Amino acid sequence: MDSVPKSIQKVQASLEPYIKSREQVAYIRRALALHLQACGQPSSIQKPLSLIDFSCRVTPTQEVRGLQKEYLRALDANLKARNEYENTRNETTTAPSSRPKNIDTKDQVEEHVTLVKLRQKRQRLQTVQKYLDLLMRQPAASPDFLDPDDIFKNSPLLPNVPEEVLNGFTVSASTTKTDLGGLAGQLEKVVLRAKLLLQREEQLLADVRQRTGALAGQVRDEAKVHALDATRTELINWIEAELSKASGESDDNAATERNGFNSHTEQETIDQYLAEIKDKYNRYTAARKAVLNLVSEPTQPVLKPGGEGTTGSGQSQRVPAAPAAHLLIPYLDKLLSLSREQKGMITQKSHVHAVVAKQAKETQQALDHLAEESQLLPGHPMPGAGRPKSGFGEDFSTAVSEKPTSSDRVKPWVFAADSAKIATLEAVAEKIEEGQLALEGSMVALQEVDKLLGQGPEEPEKEAVGDATEEDIWLTQGSTNKTGARKHATHQRKGSTVNPNDIWSAIDGKLGLIGEENEI
Repeated sequence: MDSVPKSIQKVQASLEPYIKSREQVAYIRRALALHLQACGQPSSIQKPLSLIDFSCRVTPTQEVRGLQKEYLRALDANLKARNEYENTRNETTTAPSSRPKNIDTKDQVEEHVTLVKLRQKRQRLQTVQKYLDLLMRQPAASPDFLDPDDIFKNSPLLPNVPEEVLNGFTVSASTTKTDLGGLAGQLEKVVLRAKLLLQREEQLLADVRQRTGALAGQVRDEAKVHALDATRTELINWIEAELSKASGESDDNAATERNGFNSHTEQETIDQYLAEIKDKYNRYTAARKAVLNLVSEPTQPVLKPGGEGTTGSGQSQRVPAAPAAHLLIPYLDKLLSLSREQKGMITQKSHVHAVVAKQAKETQQALDHLAEESQLLPGHPMPGAGRPKSGFGEDFSTAVSEKPTSSDRVKPWVFAADSAKIATLEAVAEKIEEGQLALEGSMVALQEVDKLLGQGPEEPEKEAVGDATEEDIWLTQGSTNKTGARKHATHQRKGSTVNPNDIWSAIDGKLGLIGEENEI
């Protein structure tokens, strides 16, 4: 065999004092146990020894630090806890017991029945509260679920031209196939509305021309210049306001997004906006000049003298009239404001319609998902919900247009909740009736037990006179003053107090006199 390395020999030599055999370890343990038993109580050690007495007081000093200070603090807390435990145990052992000695069984039964009823009622109320909480957690149960204020609270700004408005004018293939009559009716309504608006505008234009025809020649060039200056000033103010808004929006976008646009790009964007505004202004001035030229034309024909009336009766000479631009400015402003309001209303309507449709779709999807996973709806179905659909008897367009709304989807939940409530109340009423019947049966059984034990209501003594006469007769017959007769009289007086309702009252107490008479 190879020799053991020196490193292993060193380790073995260092561990030899601590390594013992099993016999030595068992012997050492027995010796230690005997030593501890001799140091402590004579009996076997069952509880850990406490080396600190209750009367000991721990006073930590400033010299004690580190682990010693923590040990003294823990030792003080241990002494306080042990003292409180001993005081509490002494108080509980010395306190007199206040338990009643005489307990009525009837009261115990009534208390137990009352306790059982209260527990059942508590369980029922907990069940009802549980399902009410489940229903209240549903989104449709909240009162502000479809509140417009909450729906439009965090809505973004209205877009300029939403896609819904543009797509609303396009007719899809499905709608043309399903509801052609409705689309034709809508188209007729739109055409009729456009005709009415055109007639109204023509009437307004005719009224304006009629009112301004008499004043056309009275307007001077100075008034025209003043009106043009006022229009130019108003237009300049409007352009400045739009530019300030555009610059404010660009600053906000740059501050929030911080997309890294440099100053050169911003300057190009501003120049582009200025060019667009200048183009719009040029078109506006051209349109304004055309309107002024149209208004300046004479509206009433001037007839020629009588000599020329026969040859050219159908011809009329037009007299140039001065334009009345200052009279049309308020009406044009009104028309512009009305057009802006109509555009804003249409945009807002489309946005509201889109948001409400989206919310309604999400609500219907949530209700459908809950209805599929619900265990309440199959147990309490709504009457008429599963009727067969008559597709041949109804019109196809009406059948397609009929779609369940949110209220129709919520009705089965309401009906199921009411049905479950009624079923729960009926089950509770049945259980209460069964409990009352069982309680009456238990009361009858208790009365029978009381009757058997002789604890029923006591009746007045009826045979007191008869007992007295019998006692006198026996006393007269026993004139010899024997001890047996006296004992019998005493027994008779005691027996007269027996309850007649007792089962032992049927036994005749005079049977004991047979033997005594024979002895006499």
